[in-house]
Formats: sequence, structure tokens, C-alpha cells
Amino acid sequence: MGTDIHAYAEFRNNVGQWEEIPDYKPFSDRDYDVFSFFAGVRFRNDYVGQFVSWGNGGIWTGRRVTPYPIDQPRGLPNDVSPSVKARSDWESDGHSHSWLSVEELTSYNYDKPLRDRNIEAAHVPEEFVNHTVRETLGEGYFQDLAQLQKSKAERIVFWFDS
Repeated sequence: MGTDIHAYAEFRNNVGQWEEIPDYKPFSDRDYDVFSFFAGVRFRNDYVGQFVSWGNGGIWTGRRVTPYPIDQPRGLPNDVSPSVKARSDWESDGHSHSWLSVEELTSYNYDKPLRDRNIEAAHVPEEFVNHTVRETLGEGYFQDLAQLQKSKAERIVFWFDS
């Protein structure tokens, strides 16, 4: 059984209320690196039992280093659009509800290393020591981000199911 994301793009209408952009589902692929980055959900742990240590900027789990979240889950925004609120209320198995602004996503420094060389680097294969957030999230993430920027979205509201 896997985890999926339920993400919705929202914008402020001309009277300042949030509205969902209909028929648009940003970041809809099952990508645990993205889930980890957005809210600390589903840290990549393909090799259970090989957890080594916490590090600066990532968690070493066997063969992968996954990014720490931009922020911990924030809950649904108080001013969430009615359509997104209704979906959240209907999906009773949803968890880790949160939101991120498009500004947060576009201004993030994706080129920083996931972990610092001097923190237990001996336990991590060389090819992962300076692996960046950009490399971990991959091309698909940045295609989704570019599409989000082209839309009139100002934030994404999301949660996960398991």
C-alpha cells in the first residue's frame, strides 16, 4: 500500500477570497521525495533496517538521502477555498494537511546539498554526500513547478492518504 498526495492550486479572486483552480492537480504523481520535501511525509526508506543517522538537510536511509521538509504540516489554511475544504472533509483518511505558497516554492534554494560533508560522511557513499535538493527532486518536480508558475495559482493546499 502506498501514499498519495491530494494537491490543489488556489488563487485569490477579485474580492480577496481563495478559489480552487478547477481541473488542475499539481504534483499529483506518487513521488516520496516530493512528499518528504513538502511535509516530511514518507521519507524514502527503501532499505528498512539500514537507517544510519540524522544529518544536516537530509536523512540517510540505505541508498537514498531525502530532503527535509520546507515546513512541518501546517494544517488547512483558515481561509481555504470551499471546494478544497469539502474534499478534505470528505476524505476521512487524509493526513498531514498543509499548504505552501508558490513564492516559497519558487524562491527555495534547490541547489543546497542535502547533507554536510563533515557530518558522519564516512557512513554515506560519496555520490550522495553533496547530492542537492534539485537532484533529488528531479526533472518532473521542476516541470510541475513551471506549470504551477504559469497558472494563476498563489498556493497549493495538500494532504496525503495511506
